[in-house]
Amino acid sequence: MMSPTLTLRLLVGGDEAAAERFLGTRAETTMILRSNLARAGLVNEGRSFQGTYVGAFVGDELEGLATLAWTGNLLLAGGPHVVALTEMLAAHAPAGFRGILGTASEVAEARRVIDARFGSAVRKHHHEILYSLSLADLVVPEALSRLAARAPNEDDMALVLDWRMQYSAELSDLPDTPEERRRQRDVLEAFHADGHAVLLCDGMTPVAYSGFNATLPDMVQIGGVFTPPALRGRGYARCAVAASLVAARSRGVERAILFTGNGNTAAQRSYLALGFRPIGDYALVIFE
Repeated sequence: MMSPTLTLRLLVGGDEAAAERFLGTRAETTMILRSNLARAGLVNEGRSFQGTYVGAFVGDELEGLATLAWTGNLLLAGGPHVVALTEMLAAHAPAGFRGILGTASEVAEARRVIDARFGSAVRKHHHEILYSLSLADLVVPEALSRLAARAPNEDDMALVLDWRMQYSAELSDLPDTPEERRRQRDVLEAFHADGHAVLLCDGMTPVAYSGFNATLPDMVQIGGVFTPPALRGRGYARCAVAASLVAARSRGVERAILFTGNGNTAAQRSYLALGFRPIGDYALVIFE
């Protein structure tokens, strides 16, 4: 009996159910893909959260998926088909990719393809730990009771954008240019539209920020956590993350995930104290 044929093709309207079913089998490693798909579907008109999706089908079953996302990043859920999917998407990215995101093994395979095709200079290659938490087990810091958490408003945007630029510089050495500020403001506005970001204040003074870079009715992914350097070491970031998760839990969200660098021991201690536990290896590559 012949083995089913492997077919690679663009995903189009009507493929949503197959994509959701496949991504659901690896829910905790594909949150950004799942969230973008739920927000914006498969049709790419160049808007926030949209992207170009390609799939690897064995017979009629989708067994691998990758996306050139609205941010210019390559998002991976390719399984054994990462190389073929990356090569296919590279044809839709004539200038190359801004970055790669996925499990550590998938990112390593995709990077070899991209290095050979584009010779892209790597700004950062982060080796990350993926953490997961059932929100029923969230440990809320006692200090949060003395602080105030609220959604950022338009008056806060200048401050939050400055923090975002500092965060991006620390994460990936991104330069603070007018073009990059416009891009980061677009990202912030897209994430703030759902009202789930948290600005933590000590009295009237903003001291930390926490947001979600992926949201679903049952799961969220934390991203963009920042405390100004002069205010670090006081537990503010931990409280900001906790506040965002308490609010998510009140909406019926059951689980949260995040990833942080292998060498970021301060963040690891904070997340472990909130109840998060490591579940796997992740990776993030950022190109010049």
